Amino acid sequence: MLLISALEAAVTSVSYKGTGPALNDLVGGQVDLLCDQPASTMSFINSGRIKSYAVATKARLGSLPDVPTFAEGGLKDFELAVWQGSSATSSPTSTLSPPTSR
Repeated sequence: MLLISALEAAVTSVSYKGTGPALNDLVGGQVDLLCDQPASTMSFINSGRIKSYAVATKARLGSLPDVPTFAEGGLKDFELAVWQGSSATSSPTSTLSPPTSR
């Protein structure tokens, strides 16, 4: 949504229940655009099944050196950071052991 707003583009947004179904539709031609993390799309980019037009970081990614940043493409103030965390069930029936200190 941030990209659509920054581009001031008229597009139809389609919500998915995860990257897998969205990538299937992108590769299959049912949708034209996907904004996602390179970790999720890298194999498709490297195989040529999809094309990456820009990355939303200050500098180009080492893993995609030929893909420009949005700033290089003219969107000067567009930058995103992705934070990841780990989650687990807190159910009393969970078989997971509590975290331990190192």
